[in-house]
Amino acid sequence: MQATKLLLRNFAASLLLLGSISPGAGAWNSEITKPSLENFAALPSFTEPKLSPNGEQISYISAEKKRRVLVLEDLGGNNRVEINPQEKADILDHFWATDSRILVLYEEAQRNRSRGQINQRTRTRLAAVDRDGSNFIWVVKPETMKVTGSRSTRIPLKGPQIQGRILNMLADMPDHILLAVDGDRNRSAEIRQVNINTGDFKIVREDEKGVQNWFMDHHRTLRRGTGYYKSKWVDRIKDAAGVWRQVEDEPWSSKVTIRGFADDPNILYVSGYGGYGTEGLYTLALDSGTIVETIFAHPQVDIDELVADPHTNEPVGVSYTVDRQQVAYFNKTWANVQAALDKALPATNNLIVSNARDKDRYLVKAFSDKEPGIYYYFDAATNRLDLLAHAQPQIAATDAASVRPVQIPMRDGTTIPGYLTLPKGMKTGSNLPAVILPHGGPIARATANWEFLPQFLASHGYAVLEPNFRGSSGFGLKHLQAGLKQWGGQMQDDVTDATKWLVSEGIADRKRLCIVGMSYGGYSALMGAIKEPDLYQCAVSINGVTDVVALKKDDTQFIGGRNWAQRMGLEGVPDTDISPIYRADEIKAAILLIAAKDDTRVDYRLSKKMHETLSKQGKRSTFVELQSGGHNMDTGTSRLGLLQSLEPFLAKHLHK
Repeated sequence: MQATKLLLRNFAASLLLLGSISPGAGAWNSEITKPSLENFAALPSFTEPKLSPNGEQISYISAEKKRRVLVLEDLGGNNRVEINPQEKADILDHFWATDSRILVLYEEAQRNRSRGQINQRTRTRLAAVDRDGSNFIWVVKPETMKVTGSRSTRIPLKGPQIQGRILNMLADMPDHILLAVDGDRNRSAEIRQVNINTGDFKIVREDEKGVQNWFMDHHRTLRRGTGYYKSKWVDRIKDAAGVWRQVEDEPWSSKVTIRGFADDPNILYVSGYGGYGTEGLYTLALDSGTIVETIFAHPQVDIDELVADPHTNEPVGVSYTVDRQQVAYFNKTWANVQAALDKALPATNNLIVSNARDKDRYLVKAFSDKEPGIYYYFDAATNRLDLLAHAQPQIAATDAASVRPVQIPMRDGTTIPGYLTLPKGMKTGSNLPAVILPHGGPIARATANWEFLPQFLASHGYAVLEPNFRGSSGFGLKHLQAGLKQWGGQMQDDVTDATKWLVSEGIADRKRLCIVGMSYGGYSALMGAIKEPDLYQCAVSINGVTDVVALKKDDTQFIGGRNWAQRMGLEGVPDTDISPIYRADEIKAAILLIAAKDDTRVDYRLSKKMHETLSKQGKRSTFVELQSGGHNMDTGTSRLGLLQSLEPFLAKHLHK
């Protein structure tokens, strides 16, 4: 595959006066081919772009070589430099510190021994490199501990470390950044002022017990510290008088969640559940503890995040997802830019993904249920909009299947939201082989965005249903709370009801049903085969939870794990009763277990053990071990391995 070449095409001489622009018009479309299995598995060749502070250079992630490579170019594609992944570490993110120096965040799985057991944890390492690819250094030097004995020596500190908590780029001190990092591995983070050319640093804030995360406002004032001390949540905030207060002692703390800081040091941005029953964004006065103003609330869905200018950290808007993500800007400048983009690109959802610090220039991602992403460069000063690149040029929107939102009736008379993807050209009532695809999390949600797995399945003739079962986030407090501590209970019953609805509507063939999921979705797939042994012909667990007992035991070993473990399970029921491995004898369906060996969230050995248990009982089980890919199967190689295993398995058991 040829390297991506940036295309700068002027689509609008006067963007604000145009009624619409056809995205992707021109010669670029001739380069798009019909997707193959390899094309579905491929990661984007252009994604996560960022403008340099002066707006004249661009960086982006390309995965054309099946691993994430950071590409640096001038606008127009000249002076290309590639920053490669390390042998065992992939590039997770990147940041322009200056126009000539880039910060690169690497992520890798690290094996360590705890309580006599070997575990894998994720660590991140921060590097810095010049724009021309030279002068690569690790920003945080390896920490050592002095050991005394027959001779004095120093040994490296053990355990994973998170180095991606950049608090401020210090524009007035271009050789330095503020970084929160747990240097001595005592589970609390200090704040360092680090020289990005040498790695030298000075500590500007000592660590505090239980604080792993520090937050600054856009005036560069330290305002908040959060984290866990054992299983206790720690949350401290500094008020307008400079006094640190325990958030848990505030009467409003149980009603709202702190999201950010306003220009006035007495005002916080908070989220909470209002009259719609959905989570909205508000301002709160610290001195009185009262809500000052409703900034944004949607009658159907919760907000996602407070959106801030990445250079100043000043809040400018709030994101939310009805079917696809969008942003409501309360900053007038950003709102005008968004309005102009939506007018120019009416057929897609359009997100501002980057902006220049020193000029009125922006990068934009346009996407839909059929389009993985088209990136544009917008110069607001000249009203010029240029096409940069397609995220996945091997995918043609004209060949993709439509994703339709549906309301699915449940046995108790309520409905849950979901998304139905049918093969291109197919209509309801087609009696198709079908795949039920519960999402991971489980505190997460499915959307109507283009996703490789549903689109792959639809391209092979399957109807795909993604139910947002109760316990999914994003649909209000009632929907969320109805699924809390309902592993194998209400959440699973909702998936069952969604499956039966798909059959009753004539969309799915009752004798050709498979349930497939990743992470919690993999757990749901196995529990579906257990609780409804005659409903599904097959089930597929991808990095799925097979043993809740073992997962809880593992989770308690990392920061905050005890808190999360308390949310897992089914109220009033032993964890063994809702763990697939303890109920393997109830399974009739054919089972496929796929697991990545470097998964740091769910140990791949749990899937392997589930396979061994099923095999000993004479069940139809297949186990596929992938060498890499992590919990989310985020390499091209792992996705290809996943699809190569999934395709023949579904064809065999759904008789296609």
